Amino acid sequence: MNPNRLKISGFIVFLASLLAWLKGGAQIGFYKTSYGVKRIDEVTELEYEERFDALLPGIETLALGFGIFAVLFLAAAIWESRILKKAKPATN
Repeated sequence: MNPNRLKISGFIVFLASLLAWLKGGAQIGFYKTSYGVKRIDEVTELEYEERFDALLPGIETLALGFGIFAVLFLAAAIWESRILKKAKPATN
């Protein structure tokens, strides 16, 4: 395993979290377990809200994906710097 694989893995995790967040409706708030749809009764013409159960990902999905990406990218950068330090000959 090399540092580039860590960077690629981090990018894949971030991309997956971004796609999950977008597919779920790109909620700016937190997770939602239901959503409402406003409807109008045909007979009385009164507006009412119908609730549906669903798990809609919130902004924390995107934040978690970015956090994992940042940790993996930072780990890869540290790993690369250590590899470069070992590869350089000591000069006096």
